[in-house]
Amino acid sequence: MNPMNPERWRQIDQLLEAALEREPDERAAFLAAACEGDKSLRLEVESLLRSDEAADSFIEEPVVALAAEVIAEQPAQAITQQLTDAPIEPLVGRSRLFLWGVRLASVIVAAVFAYAALLLAQKGGVSATLGWNEVKRDNGWFVLRVDPAGPAAGRIESGDRIINLNGVPPIGPAGTAIHRRKLAQGQTYEITVERSGKRQTMNLGVAAGPSELARRLAYFISSLLWCLIGLWIGAARPERPLARLATVTSVAVGLVFLSLSNLKFGALWQPLHAVFGYHFFSRFPTGAAPRGVWKAILYLLYIPGGAAAASRMAFGAILLAGGLSEASRFSALASLSDALGLPAFTGSVIAMMAVLAHNYRRLTTDDQRRRVRWVLFASMVALALQMWWTAVAIFESTVGPAPVSRLDLIVNVSSAVIPLSVAYAVVKHRLLDIRVAIRLGVQYLLAHRALQSLVVLPMIALAYSLVINRHRTLAEMFTENTAYVYWLAAAALGLRFRLPIQGWLDRRFFREEYDRDQVLLGLLDEISKVDSIPSLSRLVSDKLEAALHPKTAYLWYRDSNEFAIASSSNPELTPPDFPAGAWLLWLAEHNEVIDLPLPASARITGHEARWLSARQVRLAIPILDSSERLVAVLLLGEKKSEQAYSATDRRLLKAVAKQMAATRENLSLRAMVSEEQRIRHDVLSRLDARLPDLLKECPHCGACFDGVAEVCNRDGAMLTLPLPLSRILEKRYRLDQLIGRGGMGAVYEARDLQLDRAVAVKILLGRDFGDPKALRRFHREARAAARLNHPNIVSVYDFGPVEGEGAYIVMERIYGITLRAVLDRDRALAPAEAADLFDQLLNGIAAAHAEGVVHRDLKPGNVIAQQAGAPAFMVKILDFGLAKLGSADRLASETMTAPGAIMGTLGYMSPEQLMGGDVDHRADLFAIGVMLVEVLTGSRPFQGDNYGELSRALLHDAFHLPRSTPEAAALDAILQRCLAKEARDRVSSAAELRRELIPSLRECG
Repeated sequence: MNPMNPERWRQIDQLLEAALEREPDERAAFLAAACEGDKSLRLEVESLLRSDEAADSFIEEPVVALAAEVIAEQPAQAITQQLTDAPIEPLVGRSRLFLWGVRLASVIVAAVFAYAALLLAQKGGVSATLGWNEVKRDNGWFVLRVDPAGPAAGRIESGDRIINLNGVPPIGPAGTAIHRRKLAQGQTYEITVERSGKRQTMNLGVAAGPSELARRLAYFISSLLWCLIGLWIGAARPERPLARLATVTSVAVGLVFLSLSNLKFGALWQPLHAVFGYHFFSRFPTGAAPRGVWKAILYLLYIPGGAAAASRMAFGAILLAGGLSEASRFSALASLSDALGLPAFTGSVIAMMAVLAHNYRRLTTDDQRRRVRWVLFASMVALALQMWWTAVAIFESTVGPAPVSRLDLIVNVSSAVIPLSVAYAVVKHRLLDIRVAIRLGVQYLLAHRALQSLVVLPMIALAYSLVINRHRTLAEMFTENTAYVYWLAAAALGLRFRLPIQGWLDRRFFREEYDRDQVLLGLLDEISKVDSIPSLSRLVSDKLEAALHPKTAYLWYRDSNEFAIASSSNPELTPPDFPAGAWLLWLAEHNEVIDLPLPASARITGHEARWLSARQVRLAIPILDSSERLVAVLLLGEKKSEQAYSATDRRLLKAVAKQMAATRENLSLRAMVSEEQRIRHDVLSRLDARLPDLLKECPHCGACFDGVAEVCNRDGAMLTLPLPLSRILEKRYRLDQLIGRGGMGAVYEARDLQLDRAVAVKILLGRDFGDPKALRRFHREARAAARLNHPNIVSVYDFGPVEGEGAYIVMERIYGITLRAVLDRDRALAPAEAADLFDQLLNGIAAAHAEGVVHRDLKPGNVIAQQAGAPAFMVKILDFGLAKLGSADRLASETMTAPGAIMGTLGYMSPEQLMGGDVDHRADLFAIGVMLVEVLTGSRPFQGDNYGELSRALLHDAFHLPRSTPEAAALDAILQRCLAKEARDRVSSAAELRRELIPSLRECG
């Protein structure tokens, strides 16, 4: 058995808190993993969990039974044992029962508020006044003050002892308050008083008092908010004991406010609502049941509170059944209610503050402290407003009319910030720090609300002026008040420049978010320029800390099947070994940005979970290479601002991870290439005479020769050994002329020896194809491309592996020039020419999409204009379906990324491609939109001098064609549906785009 030292208790407390935050069906698996190898630790936590759940049933047990236990002086240990050992029904069943209770309470609350609203509508703010008030002294109730302008002036006097009102004497501590509820404006009443030892009976009238509409309405709204928020907490978290207590407390307080202000009778359960409040705060924020003296205080408060509520209910029942006369005989019940209720209420308020301070000192996490601070902050806001109201009221009663308003409506409604803060603290999984929330709120008000007001307010003001001055002419209005001209100008400018204004406000007031996006987008550009893995690690860690400000940042990469530290924001916490267990396989399978702690399905051990928890890791980003093997893991702690990682943060982190994987793989390949080239040249030079079919190539003209040749017969240049393969592939395709070369292979013009025809052969080399999985993926993509039998798509004839680690594709040989070459020569095309071009282009794309094949790298360089007899031409699309293969793409363009990186050519990529998201056929339609702009204007719609600037433009900037004519405006509308930032907002298919775009282009021509 481990000794119960402070460290041990701290460990138990942390595990108990973590278990309480999880769903009931997840707790067993969590404790099994977290307490692996420490059975006593698990038993301690499970015992506390059972005690916590049993203690939760306290509020549901009869108060009388609990009072009997305390009166009988049953030892606290025995009570605890009874609660712990009592059979506990499954939490799921209790949660369902409580949820049904919330639904029933919602119906009851709705009926009560409907009745209160009906009374408020009928009576409005009219109040009735008798013109005098009273005070209780030792020997009875006496008239305290008489309003000299009221209906009782000159009839009764200050100091008169009240004998009865309408034949009923004052009742207990309430005096004649209950009598007054039955009197309305215009009625008369009979009162008997004793003055100078003589009794006098007189009939007096009831006059109209000051309007109380504002006060009643404020209380109505406030109490409604308390009830609605409380019911929402219960509906949102019925499985949490703390949420249940919050629901009961909030609804009870709300109904007390309503009954006191609008229903004109006290709530029958007073002061239990205050005791409920202490019960809630005794468990706030951890949810753990109170123990020791705090538990004893809870019992002691429920006894007088329950007795006071019972007395109040009994007196109310007598009053309802027998009326005032009968109720006056039981005034002792009302006196008992007040005698017990006041200490219960006062004790509950004091105990709330004491237990909250005690619990706060014992908290171990910032998240728990934030929850307490939120509630305290809201309470101080409400208290400050109440103090304002009190100060103004005292000034009015002692000095005279105050120069400032009491803000009745605002002050009374402001109390609702307390249940709002409780709801945030109880329901929300992670909370923002108060300072962060205030800063973001102020920024939002300054930025977005200011922008909306700039556009909307002048228009509202103008519309209002037109309505109230509808009998005047526009000329009179504008000449007499030039403000209308300014309003119109402001509205017009706001509408015209709303996007630039929005951008300026974002940069000015949302500087942190703006800088974060710029840093991360710039990181994608800088990653490709590093020359070693250590420098890659340092760059990523530095940029992420500058952009996201995590408290901790760790980056490990796999080297020789082991993880080694690459960069750490806190090296002293970093042990030499990284817990590389089964959870890494789970991380690789999901390949997403994952929140920690990990679920039980991740198969993480207790040691691994504790290792990550000790380093405050909150986010894990897997980094996979092109063969989908985990090669690195990026671990981030929570932000220093305590904000949660947003969806944009996660998309950017995923894009960074993909680019890191590609760069790391390139760095590894680059280190091997030079050595392989040296070995290859050495070996091949020795084998040259023995391998006559070895491929040799002229470095000047690109002509291909057999291994026995030494010099080019065209220009006399010495031949080189470009690739380690035979000149004749598969004894069928003879390589004759180099067409182009890239980092992963080359494209050759070749002769199909069996069919005696010219073909194009693309040779793909690299370690990707040494992996059977990668080779199977290549074959799958090649087969998909080979299915595309369409006149506007270059045909794929054959494919297969080559010697060593590589593959080849045999394609139709096309003689023509690319659209890129056409644009370089002519800069732009006329709309009629563009219509002919995009008619064929979209025809081919629609056919491919119908076969389920997406290009993902459409650009002018992948479109060939093949002459088919002047002046007609045939459009051919290259590499359709092969853009999914990273290595193939390097041959098409130097702008392509390496294997495993984001696929596409920057400038033509859709936003979801750039961010590493899911890509479908709508990415091709975005590229079509970019190409359309380039064909018509001579430049792409999104510009930038480097990767970061171009990425920012693509993600955030808008582009419009000049709309000088209706036809141009219609064309621009079609373009906007292609260039929409969100894929769901784009045109649905290439066929639909073709039907709309081609006629529009011809009309513009």
